[in-house]
Amino acid sequence: MWSILTGIAMTELELQKALANGELFRGFSEAEIRGFHAGGFGRISEYHRGDMICGKSGPKMPVTCILSGAVGIYRLGNAGEVLLEDKACEGSYLGLDSIGKPLTDELHHYYADTEVLLYQVNPVCFANEDYLGKKLYAKLMTNMNSILSRTLFHTNRDREYLLAGSIRTKLLLYLDEQRELAGKNEFHIPYTRDELAEHLHTNRTALSREIGRMMREDLIETKGKYFLIKY
Repeated sequence: MWSILTGIAMTELELQKALANGELFRGFSEAEIRGFHAGGFGRISEYHRGDMICGKSGPKMPVTCILSGAVGIYRLGNAGEVLLEDKACEGSYLGLDSIGKPLTDELHHYYADTEVLLYQVNPVCFANEDYLGKKLYAKLMTNMNSILSRTLFHTNRDREYLLAGSIRTKLLLYLDEQRELAGKNEFHIPYTRDELAEHLHTNRTALSREIGRMMREDLIETKGKYFLIKY
């Protein structure tokens, strides 16, 4: 298939492989993934950079896998200002709080930070086993529980950022998390310096100063979004 909006090429085989590599479809056979997609239980959605994906009291974001690109998750501040809450990249999941919840989301707006290709799952899949059958429903819900558990860990980590006493502690927590996700000591983060400061609940100038100190102490190397951890 060819994405008309973004120009991103993805064949049926590439889609199948992308879904098979994702956590939501772990344990699904190739035939089961093909049947899931052909049965209309999931669909591909495409967005240009800057497009609003979901928000402004529209339908709530369904469970969604980011096949390519990055999505910014924003919320309204107390004064009505739009604040970056998080950024999700390829392989991440959105809409995990949509299961069994109200159909609209008054708090969050989702925007494409790049050209984005999404795979959105029909909410009926999580209702009961009547739609997918007992076997596939059990697999899907087992995988969803695993994703939710991991997401809860990251939510708790965000609280740690908020409560951490020093900027270095916040930064070390974040870099350790990114190292764990990457499985190696060098990686690219999804944030600019301004966005990282907001994510860590700190000041941009103070954050840059602390990053400079850590570089001089030979704890890290960084350029732009690239980091190398040396400690």
